[in-house]
Amino acid sequence: MIQPRTYPELLAKALMLEPEPFAVMTHDDQPIIEGLVLTALVGVGVGVARAIGGLLFSWAMPPAAALEAAARQAAAMRMPNGVGIALPLPVESWTLFRLSAGYDTGWALLFSLIFAPFLMLVLWLAAGLLAYAVGRMAGGTGTLRQVLGASALVAAPAVLLLLTFIPFVAINPLLPIVWGLLILYRAMQSAHNMAWQTAAWATVIAAALLLAAGALLAGSVGALLVWL
Repeated sequence: MIQPRTYPELLAKALMLEPEPFAVMTHDDQPIIEGLVLTALVGVGVGVARAIGGLLFSWAMPPAAALEAAARQAAAMRMPNGVGIALPLPVESWTLFRLSAGYDTGWALLFSLIFAPFLMLVLWLAAGLLAYAVGRMAGGTGTLRQVLGASALVAAPAVLLLLTFIPFVAINPLLPIVWGLLILYRAMQSAHNMAWQTAAWATVIAAALLLAAGALLAGSVGALLVWL
């Protein structure tokens, strides 16, 4: 078993794509449990950071209803007859912005404490299962337990999201995604004992399937949140 106090070191080395953390997670005696705990802890940290950031952002900004009313008034003043009032920002985009920033969302802000670790666990399992299936088809020798253990390190780039506890700080989502794909490549190479060329194209296939599923899920969740 890996001591939880070593998790920060493992994540830091995984971010640098060093081979040691992937070997440790691959050959651990309980890789699935280690992956579950590691991913959940990072997810909880991200959820807490987003909740704090949302509270501070809401405290620093005027109430969302007042800001919306001011935007409507400004739009009305630009209209010739003061009619046909419309928000400069589409309602769907405004709603998604408030939800993503935790801006004046009340108790719904606490939802991030549950959603962040849940989402990270789902991503870990999806990435691990795809990495296992595609890797085995490409001639890899890793077991499902080993691949899931190594794939848990994909959570490492999410530590950047801990900075979102600072109001007005945003992380480009492409950064953790691209970084995570590089870590998934190293995980497949280590767990499946692959040559780098084989691991590279296997990662591309697994990533394409994962991104397609993620885009479909994100679109569905976004539509549901706007509808609610």
